[in-house]
Amino acid sequence: MTPGAWYALRTKHSRELFAELALKEKGYEAFCPTYLYRVRRREMVITTKLPLFPGYVFCRYNHSIAGLMVTTSGVIGIVKIGCEPARVDDVQIENVSRLCNAQVSQMPWRYVPVGTAVRIDSGPFTGVTGVLMAFGERHQLIVSISILQRSVSTMLDPSTAVTVLAGPASSPEEKFAAAVLA
Repeated sequence: MTPGAWYALRTKHSRELFAELALKEKGYEAFCPTYLYRVRRREMVITTKLPLFPGYVFCRYNHSIAGLMVTTSGVIGIVKIGCEPARVDDVQIENVSRLCNAQVSQMPWRYVPVGTAVRIDSGPFTGVTGVLMAFGERHQLIVSISILQRSVSTMLDPSTAVTVLAGPASSPEEKFAAAVLA
């Protein structure tokens, strides 16, 4: 494992936030991105904090910490490709972190492996890269963690300036998004 690199750790069911706290208590830099989920029960609205990537927490490896990440309470193991721990791209962690810190609504989203890659040029997400999706009049930015094949979605303000980074769109939504940007 590479010192300072981010890795995805698999957690026990509904133990993501607990695992994040336990990793931090060991001295690791841990990150469990969350979103607020609202559900109406009878005449009340209940708000709960849920993980954006259920079953996973991210941890920056530090070889000088005595306790191993995988021996942490709530952690099942490290995500691997073959026998090797799979690094999570620093830019992907930074993009998700920026979405979570922006005080806007996010929600889990299906993984979007191919699409219109964009870079946000204005507003609270300036510099964030992701996939632009258009649904009618609404535009969403999809940010992915490719190693997990999971994504996060947030709504974009209509005045947000974007730069197209990738080639031709293939789906109808992507073609519409590319047309809106032209």
